[in-house]
Amino acid sequence: MLSKRMKVFMVLAFGVVVWAGFGADESVADKEPDFVISTEDLSENREDYKDEVVMTTGTITSMNYIDNGVSVVLDGDVNCFFKGDEANDASQLSIGELVTVKGKGNGFNDFSTLAELNYCTLDI
Repeated sequence: MLSKRMKVFMVLAFGVVVWAGFGADESVADKEPDFVISTEDLSENREDYKDEVVMTTGTITSMNYIDNGVSVVLDGDVNCFFKGDEANDASQLSIGELVTVKGKGNGFNDFSTLAELNYCTLDI
């Protein structure tokens, strides 16, 4: 049987995991980029930019509305995820538009062949 202390620890640990996976929200809007690179460089070397704040410029090749925001693909190479107010701004964009985006590198993802940037914001 688990002690009361162990039960409290397990509940807290579960809460942190849920918060980190689903509820955590990080903004890069006020952060200076660690790197300013091309979408091609980001795509080819995505592991080098994992957890780094990256700024890149590209042409929007596709857009998708997802459960908690907007996904914008630049040059067919980089998938940028926008949430909250940033998603509202991104929803005003159009395919074929040239934009500059700042986000946090996500590195390799088994579900996609694209480089990914999270917590994206438009550099206007």
